[in-house]
Amino acid sequence: MLNSGQHMFLVRPPVIVRHLSMPDSLRQCIPKCTLLTGSLQDGYDFTLQHKIGPIPVTLKGRIEIEEEAHNARYLINISGSSRFSGTIAAEVLLKLAAKPRGTLVSYDAETETTLLVRLLGKERAETYFAKAIDHVFDRLRLQVKDDAAGQTA
Repeated sequence: MLNSGQHMFLVRPPVIVRHLSMPDSLRQCIPKCTLLTGSLQDGYDFTLQHKIGPIPVTLKGRIEIEEEAHNARYLINISGSSRFSGTIAAEVLLKLAAKPRGTLVSYDAETETTLLVRLLGKERAETYFAKAIDHVFDRLRLQVKDDAAGQTA
């Protein structure tokens, strides 16, 4: 599955990068994430507790973030599996471009998932994953907005 999109943030790129490097902030950006440990340098281990329809799903996995260009370009690899033998693997290219009033964040994501396809079917899985990405960016926007408000107070 391929997804891409853009989101505008009213903060500079280093603020967004700082939130990607703080485990608690990153955990709050990921819907249904109950545990996230690690660091930007060593990678993060995560656990998601989620329901897809009536089926409870626990997904455990790893997120690794590689800086390709300081405060500008990151490659994010996500892998995980559930006890239902379902897997998810995603590679996300995240680009941050400084603009006069903030940062334009764009992404290109390629995802392979047996878990969602098995539970939802391919078309619904693609829609579900696209919405999940938007939720991550909405939550990141709230994190950086709260951070920016705290710095100006």
